[in-house]
Amino acid sequence: MSSILDDMRYFFYRRSVKGRKPDEIARESLHFSEVKTVGIIFDATDISVYESVRSFKKLMESKSKKVKILAYIDANNANSLIPFDMISRKDLNWKLKPTSPIAEQFTNTNFDLLVNAYLKVSPPLEYISTFSAAKFRVGLHFPDNTGLSDMMLSINENPPTLGNFFAEVNRCLNIYQTNNG
Repeated sequence: MSSILDDMRYFFYRRSVKGRKPDEIARESLHFSEVKTVGIIFDATDISVYESVRSFKKLMESKSKKVKILAYIDANNANSLIPFDMISRKDLNWKLKPTSPIAEQFTNTNFDLLVNAYLKVSPPLEYISTFSAAKFRVGLHFPDNTGLSDMMLSINENPPTLGNFFAEVNRCLNIYQTNNG
């Protein structure tokens, strides 16, 4: 349940992102076989999604991709037992912008591919995706914010699961590799 304060923070978040244009980031689509580095951002608030993330990471690594993961947990403190780099609410400023060194380093990393693996609106993850130095970004289609991904996917499942999202990402990347050689 959101409070009036949360609604105000979200309003100012949207305003700050809308008023700021991402630096001139050279977006480009690479043949999937040319992708060397993959970044994955996801909402780690629900522990049940971790296995899907681990499985997708292993799949990418089996295809000789170097994978880096950043998780966001919607709590005041990150769980130190989780095997991923993680940020939490304490790492956000008042306008919901991630300000921790981990988030800034991840945002500034020039990944060949960034996978936006979150299934609902998440201002901290949206911010990282919007301002990411990644060459190409793939994620779910969010009708109110189409600037998050260069390739937007729709999942025919209500509600979508992260496992099905990753399956669709893999399917699309395989098609892209096959048809654009």
